[in-house]
Amino acid sequence: MQASDLRHTLTIQKNISDGTTDPIWQDVCMVKAAKNKGKYRLMFQAAAEQSETYSIFTIRFRTDIFPLMRITEGNLVYEIAADLVDIDDRRRWLDIFVRRITQNGS
Repeated sequence: MQASDLRHTLTIQKNISDGTTDPIWQDVCMVKAAKNKGKYRLMFQAAAEQSETYSIFTIRFRTDIFPLMRITEGNLVYEIAADLVDIDDRRRWLDIFVRRITQNGS
């Protein structure tokens, strides 16, 4: 991985609501990332079409990102779908497995 591979600008957000209301998302940081698009699959549940797109973002290592946060890229919103992975255990690169869900074709 090289810095020139980091072509996507992401905003990392955390939920600051007290849990009694809808989530309120606050920006934590902006990072540059490489994106590896995962499999695309269609799922049909309760007569509603739902598509899930999985991707992996690779960023420079950080200690302030957690699985309960979310990621935005422009108008796309992703939820972090798994624990973050320190790629080479050298605290240089971090893989973030994310899921973007679009319902009813929107």
